[in-house]
Amino acid sequence: MPNPSDKPARQVAALEQENVNLRRQVAHLERVCSEQQVTMGQLQSQLETMSEQIALLKKALFGRRRERYIPSPDQKLLFASESLGEDGDEEDPPPESDHDVVEPEQTGQRRKRRRRRKRFEFPQCLPVKRIEHPLPPEELACPCGCGDRVVISEHVTRQLELVPSNAYVAEHVRYTYACAKCRSGDQVLTTEKPETAIEKGIFGPTVLAYLADGNRLVVIASNGGASKHPAWYHNLVANPKVGVEVGTEQFYATATVAQEPERTTLFDRMAARSPAFAGYQQKAAPRVIPVIVLTRVP
Repeated sequence: MPNPSDKPARQVAALEQENVNLRRQVAHLERVCSEQQVTMGQLQSQLETMSEQIALLKKALFGRRRERYIPSPDQKLLFASESLGEDGDEEDPPPESDHDVVEPEQTGQRRKRRRRRKRFEFPQCLPVKRIEHPLPPEELACPCGCGDRVVISEHVTRQLELVPSNAYVAEHVRYTYACAKCRSGDQVLTTEKPETAIEKGIFGPTVLAYLADGNRLVVIASNGGASKHPAWYHNLVANPKVGVEVGTEQFYATATVAQEPERTTLFDRMAARSPAFAGYQQKAAPRVIPVIVLTRVP
């Protein structure tokens, strides 16, 4: 017959075995939880990457300027390991074609042809003076606090300058800066170019003809005898305060449009000095060429 005292011993052994099994299950569940946490971290990282890629794709497809994000041997990376200019001189952009540009044919209308304006070629004999406009050191820091902006491109604008017995091509170089750590593109900054008398013109302020009238200077908005006023005339009317450079002297002045009969008197004096202005007036008719008087600001 079984001994009654063995029953509690068997119960204790069964409880101990169950306790061992429970401990194993707890350890297994802890390992599963740890693995799931690692997997969730990886999935979260992948989700953030995919969200950023979707944002860049939307910007490429629907933004103002479509930019390419797919690596291509024909396109350099935005932030390359080497700095700008270490690869040597950049290739000159291909010259603009002077062929006729044919616009799409419209219903009921004849096909229109528009000739593209030929790019002005500066004389090769003139020296080139490179004038750089970098960003001040205090503005290099990115506002987001992740580092300093670096140069990603440069914009070169050429204009002809004239000094007594000498002429040169002023090459203004503006740099575009961006932060290598900001991916949104909101911190891209391009330095400004000094204001010119003729907006987008090839001639600098030293080339403009003027007439001295006492302490005043007189300039003519002839625009080569065109039927419209030059762009700089509208700029002076909108903002009469201008900067004037005559030789080595620089000062501020206020621009006013001369009225009759002073306008005719000053124009005739300029035409007597340079007969080409009389031809400009005949060519521009019926437009009356404005005469602008620059009065020095005390």
